[in-house]
Amino acid sequence: MKKVALFMDGWKRYFTYAWPLGFMQKIKEARADVNLYIFNSNGNWNRDDGYSYGEYNIYNLPELTDFDGIIISVNNIKYPEVTAELLDRIRKSGVPAISLETAFDGLHFVGIDNYDAMYDMTRHMIEEHGAKKVWYLAGPKDNYEAQERCRAFCDCMDVYGLKVEDEDVLFGDFGFNDGVTGFEELLRAHGHTCIKHEKDGPDYGGPAEVYGEITSGSFADSAPDAEASNNEEMDERRLEEREIVKKILPDVIICSNDNLAVGVCNRAEALGLSVPNDFKVTGFDNFDKAAYYTPRITTVSRIREKIGAAAAEIMLNIWAGNNPDTSSYIDYNCIFTESCGCGTDAMLNGRQYLKNYIMGVVEREEIDESTLDFTHLLSKCGDYSGLYPCVQTAYSQAECKKCVMVVDRSLVEMGGAGPTLSAAYDEDVFAVKGYPHRMQIVYRQGIADGDSDTYHSMFPLLDDEAGGNIFLFAPFHFGERQLGSAVSKMDITSWISSFGQL
Repeated sequence: MKKVALFMDGWKRYFTYAWPLGFMQKIKEARADVNLYIFNSNGNWNRDDGYSYGEYNIYNLPELTDFDGIIISVNNIKYPEVTAELLDRIRKSGVPAISLETAFDGLHFVGIDNYDAMYDMTRHMIEEHGAKKVWYLAGPKDNYEAQERCRAFCDCMDVYGLKVEDEDVLFGDFGFNDGVTGFEELLRAHGHTCIKHEKDGPDYGGPAEVYGEITSGSFADSAPDAEASNNEEMDERRLEEREIVKKILPDVIICSNDNLAVGVCNRAEALGLSVPNDFKVTGFDNFDKAAYYTPRITTVSRIREKIGAAAAEIMLNIWAGNNPDTSSYIDYNCIFTESCGCGTDAMLNGRQYLKNYIMGVVEREEIDESTLDFTHLLSKCGDYSGLYPCVQTAYSQAECKKCVMVVDRSLVEMGGAGPTLSAAYDEDVFAVKGYPHRMQIVYRQGIADGDSDTYHSMFPLLDDEAGGNIFLFAPFHFGERQLGSAVSKMDITSWISSFGQL
């Protein structure tokens, strides 16, 4: 049986299902005997550095030479040194490794050609829509995908003899609010003072120096009998403001992802502007929010599961003694639609989208309820001895068929009449980086008992499993202090039925 480690960092707190789903479907088609071991963190979810480093430490748990292959998806890691250390360990291990969506020296690469895709998008706006004045929201400056897309935009503009000024390009982040504030910053960079006042309502965004403090579209100190005249005055000022903004607008704002594009469109609407009539907008990634937004966002689409499948194909070729290409690019498709003025190319199934959205809300509510129950149990733990039954209860409620929890042996020694949780933390007895050489098993479900309750490597603990399984590892920590980790067997069959075939 082959063992593959997948290192991931979710976007905020969202787990990325596409990579393991695509990988395991390809493995199943090939009838290969492979298990996938996922080491997942949520290091970019919390603003606290200690918490983030505590999450990223899960990458230090496995001994890399235990594996026959390694896959990494590290676009979202916010600390460059974390990525650098992981890459250094991988290169020194000598284990064949693949990077998803980001190219690194010494690793195979799988993803789309971000450069070609953004070049095609920029060229379309120039050739088909006559764009000459173009602004660009670039995303994070240190992100590989953002760098490649920005490079393609600049190169394409240069080929067509269109100048890009420094104030035409803005780096930031990939979120919706970054699109909102990015649009405002671009306007300010080009001579306009349009800013969002903290008391502005959601449907209005006039500059504070023009309108003063405005709440929900009306003057905060307006008397009831003056409301109509005040609204008329505000409408006139809005029209004046819109005309000022329209004079400095570009032909198009090209965004490096869909979140940014939707944020731009949303802010434009609040300012009384119309996309694509006043200016055009493009995105990238083909997220649901782009496809179902009004106007529908022009974007670049790719099937993410195919990236996981391509990684599996490369790994299978390596194991077979072949020499696959260093880079493997999957297909992408530019979808030109309403936000760039190309119209709607297809009717979307809005009812199915709403159904999926509603079921997603239901699932999140169930997760929130489980989290509240677990938090309630934790609040009753006076010392470490109460922690173990608390976790056992949580796992049993989650109906995990196979799971193991391991902790620093110091926790076991502190149990019973030992110090309280906070006292132990203050003593700094736990590791900040890495894990103790031997760990204590404090909970197991569906895993056979061994001769000892202590071990360092998860293997051979999980070696009795046949191929075709996914195991998910998660860290236990207080801030950056490491307490231990847990591993659960995932149900790949339910994933395939939930997400469908490739």
